[in-house]
Amino acid sequence: PVAGALLRITRDGQAVHIVADGFRNPYDFDFSLSGQPYTFDSDNERCVGLPWYEGCRFYHVVPGRHYGWQAPQRASFWRLPPYFSDVVAPLAYLGRGSPTGVACYRHTQFPEHYRGGMFLLDWTFGRVYFVTLTRCGASYSAQKELFLESVGDNGFAPTAVVVHPRTGDLYLSIGGRGTRGAVYRIRYPQG
Repeated sequence: PVAGALLRITRDGQAVHIVADGFRNPYDFDFSLSGQPYTFDSDNERCVGLPWYEGCRFYHVVPGRHYGWQAPQRASFWRLPPYFSDVVAPLAYLGRGSPTGVACYRHTQFPEHYRGGMFLLDWTFGRVYFVTLTRCGASYSAQKELFLESVGDNGFAPTAVVVHPRTGDLYLSIGGRGTRGAVYRIRYPQG
């Protein structure tokens, strides 16, 4: 694989297959209701303020495709732009941040709007995004919204997210690098 990759490993660990590569640092991924993988990839913070800077990106992971990131050992530049014909363009840009968790909402407790969408965590700025997916040709289009963000100075650095399979509650863990650690449960009371 070139740079970050999604791999498929057989149960016995004897074979490894590259599903897709060319990511910078996709910390987590999840499958949509239709079984398609999605990930939230890091920005290149070294290039903030430069004309070619790209923020964090939300991707539909298409098997066999490359997502533009070149390992520094392989190229004199690290990122191929998304307008190149052999690079998969992101479904959404989410600006500066540090992507951590990704979870598809596969339950009915939250309102209909959330069903089948993706929750994305940003560790740096203490944000939780929600992305709705709409079929668009062979892939999807994505509409992002801010679901939750930190206020005050107590620290809120989300690290992982999961949807409880029976109750539909959203669980978020926070912490890391000297920040306060905790687990939060988010539920919709009328659900």
